[in-house]
Amino acid sequence: MNHQPSPTGLPGPSGITRRIPLPTRPLPAPPVELYGDPRGFLWQLVEDGQYGRMFLPEHVNPANCPRMVWVREGELVETVGPLSRVERAA
Repeated sequence: MNHQPSPTGLPGPSGITRRIPLPTRPLPAPPVELYGDPRGFLWQLVEDGQYGRMFLPEHVNPANCPRMVWVREGELVETVGPLSRVERAA
């Protein structure tokens, strides 16, 4: 065991042995893809993956909404009609 003080004067082994975690920045949220139905309601695409495309109303936060509430594209189209992509100005 090393009983000599470290170069910094702090107790413990000399040299750099402690790792300081670096701060991390959250990843930017992906842009929200919006789709409109014939009635004028907006839907956001929340997942486009293994189970197909899943949608939620535009104002609902997917992080706070249980997945059992998400609606599959086929069911949504059957209920409200065809969806069309909506482009928004930045």
